[in-house]
Amino acid sequence: MIEIDFSRFKAEIGDKYLVKANCASCEFNMGVCAGYGEGAYEYGEVITDNTKVCTDWGISLNAFIEQERANGRSMERYDIKSGS
Repeated sequence: MIEIDFSRFKAEIGDKYLVKANCASCEFNMGVCAGYGEGAYEYGEVITDNTKVCTDWGISLNAFIEQERANGRSMERYDIKSGS
């Protein structure tokens, strides 16, 4: 079992919603793996299964925005403008 450091979610105490920690929500998913963690893909390897996770996982901007909105926070506090 891969252990994920929950500080990488950039969540706040009491948050009810956290995104799933996997390749789909990882900041290092560029279609190829740009992370150096253990457990899913090697650096530069094409990501074919977004449900995998490794020890280098960190929340992507899109996943962070989804998580913040799901927890009732506005993106204005971060001065982030998004199209959705």
